[in-house]
Amino acid sequence: MRIRKIARYRRAGNSWGEQAEQIVRDKLNGLPRDRFIVAHDIRFKYGNIDHLVIRVADRQVYLIETKSYRGRITAIGGRLLLNGRPLKRNPICQIQGSTRYLRGVLGNPWLVAILVMPFADIRAGAVIKRVNIASLRSMLHLLGHPGCQGGPTDKKRSTWSVGGSCTRR
Repeated sequence: MRIRKIARYRRAGNSWGEQAEQIVRDKLNGLPRDRFIVAHDIRFKYGNIDHLVIRVADRQVYLIETKSYRGRITAIGGRLLLNGRPLKRNPICQIQGSTRYLRGVLGNPWLVAILVMPFADIRAGAVIKRVNIASLRSMLHLLGHPGCQGGPTDKKRSTWSVGGSCTRR
């Protein structure tokens, strides 16, 4: 019975991942159009970029990956944990690959990578391998949204410049 419900749910196009992306998409589409350029679901050879935001004032580029994890997210020793256990797939590696691709296409060495998890209880307001771990609210803060304090000069923000690597085990 449970399997049928999950299959029916996914057939309707309402997977947790799609819902998480839609929530983030709606937040980003609410940004002032005169200050931000927003694009969604950019496909490339190795996958896709969930969201791309360009702040018009200084042409700062933000690469945003959305994950639908549920539970408590913490960071210990540069690794993300979900409810105290390591994640099966490392989203940091995915974002780093997307960042390298985007840097090659844009020729822009200054990107801000953000991993957003709208359903998670994030206890790791951290930066791991130059990727900002964020809730919806902290994502807007990192973007320098006028409704949030801090913004583009916030010390917690991490930019992606030269280097950065991801080892797979």
